[in-house]
Amino acid sequence: MANILKNKKNITLNKFGNFNKKMCQLQKAIDTFINFQID
Repeated sequence: MANILKNKKNITLNKFGNFNKKMCQLQKAIDTFINFQID
């Protein structure tokens, strides 16, 4: 039973990690776009 819970937790963390990466990329894209507009 503990293993099932552990696996669920890992899957959740992986999903969250992927989400974080996407948000990071989005943030970088926005920053780049804003910098481009200023120049």
